[in-house]
Amino acid sequence: MNTAHYQAIVAAPGFALGVRCADDEITGIDFLESRPEQAPVTPLAAEAVRDAYRAISDGRANLPPVGYLGFPAAHGDCHIKYGHIAGDAVFAVKIASGFYDNPAKGLPSSSGVVLVFSALTGQMEALLADEGYLTDLRTGLGGAVASLALCRPDARRFVIVGSGTQAYWLARSLRHLMPKAEIAIWGRDPARALALAARLQGATVAPDLEQACRSADVILTATPAAQPLIRAEWIGLGCHITA
Repeated sequence: MNTAHYQAIVAAPGFALGVRCADDEITGIDFLESRPEQAPVTPLAAEAVRDAYRAISDGRANLPPVGYLGFPAAHGDCHIKYGHIAGDAVFAVKIASGFYDNPAKGLPSSSGVVLVFSALTGQMEALLADEGYLTDLRTGLGGAVASLALCRPDARRFVIVGSGTQAYWLARSLRHLMPKAEIAIWGRDPARALALAARLQGATVAPDLEQACRSADVILTATPAAQPLIRAEWIGLGCHITA
């Protein structure tokens, strides 16, 4: 976790997160009452994601293998991720779950918590009880930042395959980073795709996946589908895919 990004998150008005500790004493606590779905996608957050990519490329990042727990009977999984960027004052451990039948139960599909520790003393500095918000934001920005870095400079038509939480944050991140992007949403459930597009600024629904893929400059997949949805012959010359 980028130190400046962490400091901005815990200080941000409206959704300060978790517990801050000093000398083994809790000095402040402010848990979220709900997932901040309307929280802004900020330039600071986008730059933190870019810096993480740079750190991985230039060797500054220490990223051990991801821990994984699968819950096939519940159509869910849990990932444990941790890392540190050389020179940062803190390192982070994240536990994030995805249970994909939850929306039918009136629950979000993702949840999680982030523990932040001092890289100098090992003491816990914060517990970010964000209910998966940071994972959702980082995943959306990660896909958007990578897509814009790797796609053609003249790319304008973006197709998001999926209509859930990740698709929402991908679309919002793309809109923040590229305000003039043409964003289309396709989902296996047309009603969910329509509902998602209605929540997003300037997004449209793609009624036919093949047609949408054939005309896309960039395709971003945000689905736990177990079977292929996109065929190779649908992909045009120069189209970039983030999956």
